[in-house]
Amino acid sequence: MLDYFSVFVLAILTLSYVVGELVHFMPGVLSQQMSQDLHYGDQKCFSTNSQNATVCLKIQNESQCELENPTCEFIYSGQGIEYQVLAGPAFSIPFTCGSLIWGAIAGQGPRPRLVGICTLLFSVCSGLFGVSRAYWQLVVLRVLCAFGESGLRPLASSILPDLVKPERLGLANGCFSLGIMFGYGLSFAMGNYFSLVTSLGWRACFALSFIAGSIVGIALLFIKDFGNREMRINETTALITQDDSKTTSKPLNCLSKFAEFKQTKMVLMLIAASLRQTGGESLSNNTQLYYDQYYPEVNPGLWLTTCSIVGGTSGLLLGGLLSDFAKRRMGIRARFWVLTASQLLSTPFAWAMLLLPPPWSYVALLLYYCLAETWLAILFAILIELTKPRNRAMTSAIFVFAMNNLAGLLSLLVDPLSKILSFRLALMIMWPSFIILGGLTFGISTLVK
Repeated sequence: MLDYFSVFVLAILTLSYVVGELVHFMPGVLSQQMSQDLHYGDQKCFSTNSQNATVCLKIQNESQCELENPTCEFIYSGQGIEYQVLAGPAFSIPFTCGSLIWGAIAGQGPRPRLVGICTLLFSVCSGLFGVSRAYWQLVVLRVLCAFGESGLRPLASSILPDLVKPERLGLANGCFSLGIMFGYGLSFAMGNYFSLVTSLGWRACFALSFIAGSIVGIALLFIKDFGNREMRINETTALITQDDSKTTSKPLNCLSKFAEFKQTKMVLMLIAASLRQTGGESLSNNTQLYYDQYYPEVNPGLWLTTCSIVGGTSGLLLGGLLSDFAKRRMGIRARFWVLTASQLLSTPFAWAMLLLPPPWSYVALLLYYCLAETWLAILFAILIELTKPRNRAMTSAIFVFAMNNLAGLLSLLVDPLSKILSFRLALMIMWPSFIILGGLTFGISTLVK
């Protein structure tokens, strides 16, 4: 059982992650509203009447749009390369670079307070996001938000082994990773409902996240670093105990923090995680836009919120519990088996989501999340168990760096592919296909010692 202090710290860390991911994903959900207000990105023909939605979407130019039907209007769609840059590289590049910086300094200061600083940074930037008047301001603030959020995972990877016993590490990672799905899910509720009932529109969503994040960030500043409680950190895995005992007396240097990547297994895991993240980001950046384009008569907010929170939460907790159970019975390799199986089993539901209309597409998405979102909790539990205590924060930071850099850049392909093929086919290529590639590469890594 966890003591009350551990539960409290884990809860505060998770709340910080919730707000961080809310700030991360809201631009994708609010993209159409933001682009119409600030005038950036592509323009398309949309209908003001849901009955003529399909007719208007087939029109390709402004003059024809206005002449074809009085209910058709040529407006900013929220899509285009400007949006893909804002959602992708403007976030992923500073996020990945920042993760290395935070990973390097994780052991140099009070870790909960460092998380508090990160939280306050992206919260303040979220508030400024809501008063932006130009596209370039969004990009600058997006960069700063990303740098703030980039510290959460590396710092948490250093904190969690001190909070829980090794046999609960997968579950603890799953609880922390709930921040992703709750933040992602709440972004749909904010974009589809809250933004429509306030006079400030999309700007009110960022103001609310500023208030929530500031409260959590200030709370974290009052938590002192608790260090290595009850020497739990040395119980994590027998694979590193002997080697670590020989090296703890040696002076640390920068190169030693990268030593874990001498293992072929670790390199394959890094490639697999990057492929998996590319698929996931291609979905998360374009889910709202997909439904806006193909099913404009439907408000997907409630369904997408429910699917991501219920399905994602189930997947994260189930993944942590199953991998903990499997590891106790068959060793650390069993975590890889659970990880590989979950990704491969999720892909049929990804295809179904893109091929079926609502509400069946929502059901497919829910089942996809239940299986696919097991991966993050299992991945970071494996990383913590395979790395030396002093290298955990940096190893996690390197994974975050590689995963998000590749995903952020490759996800840009959605825009040109959608212009060559279609938006739906572009997502088929960039989402389920990359989930399969990531799952297969995770499976190959189990064969390597």
